[in-house]
Amino acid sequence: MIWNQVSRYEILTGGRRHRLSCAISKDDGETWENFKNLESLDGVTEIKPPPTDRIEVLDMWDSYGYFQPQNAERYFRAPGVLRICYADVAFVGDEAIIVYDYGLGMFAEGVHSTKLRAIPLSWFTE
Repeated sequence: MIWNQVSRYEILTGGRRHRLSCAISKDDGETWENFKNLESLDGVTEIKPPPTDRIEVLDMWDSYGYFQPQNAERYFRAPGVLRICYADVAFVGDEAIIVYDYGLGMFAEGVHSTKLRAIPLSWFTE
């Protein structure tokens, strides 16, 4: 699976799509392993989900946008790309061909592209 793995704090501070993660399941999605990042401003590879016994809805209209993280120790690659999303993958031979949006955010001018990567399947299981 490939997805934007993000913490509640990162969502609230404008870092919604700065990490594109992947993981593998060998039991139809019951459990996941080999968490890795295809792209990220930090080195965090696994963010634990919030408790399932609590549902919280937040009004995000006033904080919509993408913002560079301020904690330079944790986000050691910042400032950097903030909008890494909409991944598609195709398997060709022993490689995963992955394409995704790659840019500074929806309101940034002139810095948006599509990135293509060919990654050996063995990388996902190492």
